[in-house]
Amino acid sequence: MASGGVLGFGTKVAFSNSSPVSWTAVPQILDITFPGLNPDEVETTVHGTLPYKRFMRGLIDVSELTLTLELDLASNSVHRTLRNLQLAGTTVWWRIEVPENRERTSWVAFEFQGWVKSWVPSTPIADKQTLEVSIRFDGTDFAMYAPGASQIS
Repeated sequence: MASGGVLGFGTKVAFSNSSPVSWTAVPQILDITFPGLNPDEVETTVHGTLPYKRFMRGLIDVSELTLTLELDLASNSVHRTLRNLQLAGTTVWWRIEVPENRERTSWVAFEFQGWVKSWVPSTPIADKQTLEVSIRFDGTDFAMYAPGASQIS
């Protein structure tokens, strides 16, 4: 196992629409689907020179960040704020902090800009209520920082 088997428990997500940056933590995270970097392929074959197709890397699509949260609309104003961001179509800064050690004393951070694409509650009769939120990339960089202290409370 990598790094002594560090678990995803302790991963944090926050957003900020203020300057200077002040992070608002997203509470009650049950699961995270991390954004992936998926470059397009651009064919560059010159016909008549080789029997093989050639490709170069094209623009990179950053896939969606998807959060599954334990739903709490009565007392959790952040869950309602996420819905307001979705309705407004507001692009804000997002920060994901992934623990780099079992003690959760140091995190690797990722930052990008994006907007809330979907906000979907699930209310099964025989299970807990959840909220699935997806964030779509809308920026110029998907930054990754060296391990350090958390900036998310």
